[in-house]
Amino acid sequence: MRDFVSSELYAVLRQIRLRLRRTQTFSLYYLFGNDFQSIQWLQKEIDNSLHTQAKRLIVRRIEDTHSLESAFRELLLPTKGEHRFPIWFEVSQSDKNEATHHVEDQLLLRLNERRAQLVETARPVFLVFDAAISLQCAIVAPDLWSIRTSVISIPQFKKNQSPSIDEGITNQASKRYGNFKDSTALSGELDDWLGLWNQWLNAKEEKPLLPFGVGLSLVPALLRHRLHSQAQTVHAQLQQYLQTMKEADVSETHRVRYFGVKGDVSRALGNLDGAKKSYEVSLEISERLVKLTGGAPEALRDLSVSLNKVADIDQSLGRLDAAREGYAKSLALREQLRDLRGGAPEALRDFWVSLNKVADIDRALGRLDAAREGYAKSLALSEQLRELTGGAPESLRDLSVSLNKVADIDRALGRLDAARDGYAKSLALREQLRDLTGGAPESLRDLSVSLDNVADIDQALGRLGAAREGYAKSLALREQLCDLTGGAPEALRDLWVSLSKVADIDRALGRLDAAREGYAKSLALSEQLRDLTDGAPESLRDLSVSLSKVADIDQALGRLDAAREGYAKSLALTEQLRDLTGGAPEALRDLWVSLNKVADIDQAIGRLDAAREGYAKSLALSEQLRELTGGAPESLRDLSVSLNKVADIDRALGRLDAAREGYAKSLALTEQLRDLRGGAPEALRDLSVSLERVADIDRSLGRLDAAREGYAKSLALSEQLRDLTGGAPEALRDLSVSLEKVADIDRALGRLDAAREGYAKSLALSEQLRDLTGGAPEALRDLSVVYERLGDLAIEEKNVGMARQWFEQELALGQQLISLNPDYADFQSIVRVARERLASLSP
Repeated sequence: MRDFVSSELYAVLRQIRLRLRRTQTFSLYYLFGNDFQSIQWLQKEIDNSLHTQAKRLIVRRIEDTHSLESAFRELLLPTKGEHRFPIWFEVSQSDKNEATHHVEDQLLLRLNERRAQLVETARPVFLVFDAAISLQCAIVAPDLWSIRTSVISIPQFKKNQSPSIDEGITNQASKRYGNFKDSTALSGELDDWLGLWNQWLNAKEEKPLLPFGVGLSLVPALLRHRLHSQAQTVHAQLQQYLQTMKEADVSETHRVRYFGVKGDVSRALGNLDGAKKSYEVSLEISERLVKLTGGAPEALRDLSVSLNKVADIDQSLGRLDAAREGYAKSLALREQLRDLRGGAPEALRDFWVSLNKVADIDRALGRLDAAREGYAKSLALSEQLRELTGGAPESLRDLSVSLNKVADIDRALGRLDAARDGYAKSLALREQLRDLTGGAPESLRDLSVSLDNVADIDQALGRLGAAREGYAKSLALREQLCDLTGGAPEALRDLWVSLSKVADIDRALGRLDAAREGYAKSLALSEQLRDLTDGAPESLRDLSVSLSKVADIDQALGRLDAAREGYAKSLALTEQLRDLTGGAPEALRDLWVSLNKVADIDQAIGRLDAAREGYAKSLALSEQLRELTGGAPESLRDLSVSLNKVADIDRALGRLDAAREGYAKSLALTEQLRDLRGGAPEALRDLSVSLERVADIDRSLGRLDAAREGYAKSLALSEQLRDLTGGAPEALRDLSVSLEKVADIDRALGRLDAAREGYAKSLALSEQLRDLTGGAPEALRDLSVVYERLGDLAIEEKNVGMARQWFEQELALGQQLISLNPDYADFQSIVRVARERLASLSP
């Protein structure tokens, strides 16, 4: 397909888009051009890109002084909700005469007079004029000219054909993403559709019928590949067709799908409320069709799909009970369809999907046993489908998904060996699929996900070398996918994930410089994805995560100012996402995380009042999330974390009673979560941590018996967790810390034999962890803490020789850690403390 839009015009569009993304306040753009088609194309494309930020371009074409007055009122006194939208002033270019020149002069003079008021509107303003008056603008309105942001000459539109705007977009997609026909066939499908569209659009007489279903199928495919701009374009064409043609020309079934697709586009752009409204229209038509057709199978299936889509939004908004109700209704319909169709594979697969959706909600609600039961039924169905289809690739893939889902629950329940076994079976299936499909991109991607899942368990089991090897294999596959797809956004995002995972392991191994390098590459990719997707909400979220990861390393290296700057940039993005999505729960939670990160740095550099203010905002958000989600387990956990963080500051400020009250509220929530989640390992660990925090305050207040009682309860939970998880490294570490805490109290109470016994048990666990993790830095650091405790105890027992031995071992570990990373402040602290202790022992 020919490139009707000049590369120079695209370059202007990219320049404006970039400036609009980077500038959230007042900006003034002078645009000069003579080609009406170029001007209109540019205006439409700017408007399209603003839609991804939940904004639009307000366009005012000024023909006379009367329209000038109304435009001024709209600019300087915008209606509620439009104050942040960019505005485009375009003096009519048709029939140029003295009256038109007078309007242009008046526009410039009036804006020049009200320059200060214009700046206060804090919104981008575009002034579009004929190229002939470019010099006049600076002469007539010099003050206005002095505050310009940019002066842009609008290039010509190529005129060898009468192009469609959409053809330009298609060519832009080809430039951005390369030739992706070989991997997804979307380029060819999009070309075919646009050919059909232009044939319909350019028909002079009676309009022919457009194959509506082709466009309906194309939009979801474009969204899956993150081609949001192209999806919006095709959807807009479908909408125009629907509005133009007679009602009888578009079937009710197609209308059901159309509103579903409309909701999909809104959802991809972060507009969850808009998506739900569209899905509800689709649902309403579906219910009507079921009645009209007497419950025909196709109508029942469409109804089940519509129920799922509405429930998807309820789930995204945190309304888990409402989501489960919708999914359950869809599940009932699919059971009915399975029976009606005599167990046909397609009906069985729909039933499989619905079982997974209901189980996903049970899992999110903490009902892990119910979730596992649902996934087990789904697994049995997928095994049945494999047999029915003779091991067709799709059935093998579904079986691999079911194995993953069951393994996810085993992992959540702390059954890490069982989880690894399930993930490994899924991995074997995906290796088989890669061979069956000749290395098709989807099979390579599934294989990379399975490698990640197995590596996740290796990481949780402390097998960091094995985990890094698995992540590295996954990374290699994703680099291959980027080459195969010509750098398609979907492939770039997967590469972003893999780079982060490898860097996570480098971080755990103490290779902070390597980790930072990996996170920096990931950050560069997320910035590229933001530009490729025109700032789609998901890409902004990924960018905020990358900024946080780089800042995490800066924080670990003691570069607190750099860390705070990175967290602040991430915070600005999460605030933008909150506004873009209308305060969707996921966006609010991301904002909650960002507020905590910035406040953590404020706390670390001693700005305790600023830290408390940040944590208080985070606490208010977590309370809002609890209400929005109806008290979903995750929101309750976040609220308990926020209560702990505010209490941490109260504790640091010496407000011990206030701190204990906050910790006690958090403890009550973790007890509630333990009951809600049926004693799942994560819930037990949170309860153990809360018990420790309350006991820490009792200890600070001199209530040693109460503190020991709290630590003992926490210790009992840690022992339970060790048994539940089969001695996973994290559980062993928690148990080691609990033993230390109880021993600290025994030592403070003068029970030195009991303290020594507790420290010895903690030492044995720390040495076990060192061996399990291959001497990972965190394990070595924990071991150094036990050496220090034992050395201090030896001093109290007046055994100077033994104390010296313990401190020398602490010093040796600290030096070993510094050799791994000389800049890490925590490692430097170990060496400093050990030397101070040894110096105190000298005669």
